[in-house]
Amino acid sequence: MIPNWRGVLETAAHLVSDGGQLHVVDFGNQERLPKFARALLLRWLAIFEVVPCKDLEMALTDIASGYGAKLALERPFRGYAQYAVMTFPARHDRARRSEEASGAYAAS
Repeated sequence: MIPNWRGVLETAAHLVSDGGQLHVVDFGNQERLPKFARALLLRWLAIFEVVPCKDLEMALTDIASGYGAKLALERPFRGYAQYAVMTFPARHDRARRSEEASGAYAAS
């Protein structure tokens, strides 16, 4: 993920239209890959300073609950990736988190 990824997700959630969706894809923790494949992949990602985000589900759950949105999360390909879809209600309270989102993104 990018630096200040939580702030970016908060800001993105704030910008989603009523009834809209936010889709997020990131590398997973490769928890179901064979150990050698996981180690090799993590080493390769480290070359590019990429680290899988272990807290992504927790952060998305927190953001979704703040907006009353539904969250669906999958970890396809034996945990190689994380794919989340946050579906917002037809009317959601953007003001509720707007100050937090703008402050979190500006802090990057």
